[in-house]
Order: sequence, then structure tokens, then C-alpha cells
Amino acid sequence: MTPEQIADCRSDLLTFTRTMFKARKGIDLKENWHQEAICNALERVVIGECKRLIINIPPRSGKTELAVINFMAWATGLFPNSHWIHASYSKRLATNNAFNVRELMRHEAYAQIFPWIKFRQDSAAKDEFHTEQGGVVYATGADGSITGRGAGGMSNRFQGAIVIDDPHKPGEASSDVMRGNVIDWFSTTMESRKNSPTTPIIIIKQRLHENDLSGFLLAGGN
Repeated sequence: MTPEQIADCRSDLLTFTRTMFKARKGIDLKENWHQEAICNALERVVIGECKRLIINIPPRSGKTELAVINFMAWATGLFPNSHWIHASYSKRLATNNAFNVRELMRHEAYAQIFPWIKFRQDSAAKDEFHTEQGGVVYATGADGSITGRGAGGMSNRFQGAIVIDDPHKPGEASSDVMRGNVIDWFSTTMESRKNSPTTPIIIIKQRLHENDLSGFLLAGGN
């Protein structure tokens, strides 16, 4: 990569995603307007203009690839001491996403863009890894324990976030009890994991019910 291409990848999430997609998969990213809209919203989180973000989007739109895997890798490259908690309805899915973040960050193309990122030698677990600069990514399910974990930091600049991808299991979204469990988990567990009141919370999901987590939050329930 040329110095200009590297600079563009550092400054623009969509350019970074496009570049890493090509490097990892050997094909061009199939682009659409929604990707730029999502990247613009996520960049506003990183620069501090947005602390609470909900992205509602249909399935098979590449939301996890863009708004979880590439975003977390890109933002960690810019802020290596970021603390992340990533959650999904399934611990297995969240763990797989965290593993894919780490694998992207190990790619030679990523090393050209962010050569200062190094992993701690004890970062072998699929659901958790650390950078030598003090950053951490931890994955959990909606029913998992996160005691002792925290996201974000105490400084005035970006230091990580809580990123929730599809908190509801599709087959359970019609159940009042199961939806309520997810909302309770978010309100009583996830929100308490902020290292400061300004730690960003990002929710990316498909809408499954008018009273799902997005509906609850958009209606002012929290």
C-alpha cells in the first residue's frame, strides 16, 4: 500500500473495510449506500459526537462484517488501549465475532495500516484478547456473566465501547418473557459495564418485534 492509501484507511472506516475485505477474501466489497451511512454513524461515535447508537437493518446486509468486525479492528488500531465488550444473543456468535476481529488484526494488510498494534502473548482465548497497549476485547452472550469486565475509559477521548449485535434470538422474539429477559439483561447488566457515563453503547440488529430492545429504547423505556 502507498502512504496515501494507508492514510485513507486510517481516516475512513469504509475505505478500511473495503481494503481489508479485498485483502482477506480476494474479492471486491459489493457496495451499497447503507454501508456509507453506517460508517458515518460509527465514525461519529469515535470522534465523540454520538454516545448512544442504534442501527436497525435487515438480515444479510453485512452488518456484522462492517459494524462489528471491521469497526472494532479499525477503532482499536486508532486507539490501541480501547476496552470493548461485545455481546450477542449467543455466546458462540459473539465469540466467533471476537475471534474474527483478532484474525483481521493479524492480517499483513492490517499490519501495514496499524503497525504499532501488538498482541499480548497470553491472548489465546477465542472470546478475549489483549493488546500490548492495554486494550481488550471480551465477548459474551445475552445470558452470560461479565462480572469484573468494563468497556470504555475515563479519558475524554474514545477508549472503546459496548457493542451489541442481535441481542434477540429470532425464534424467541415473539415471546413476551424472552424479550423481557433481554431488556432486563441490557438494563441491569450491560449498562452497568460502562467504565464511565460517556462510554458509547452501540446496538446493531434486525427488528423482530415492535417491543424488542430497539423498540423499548426508542420509545423512551430506558
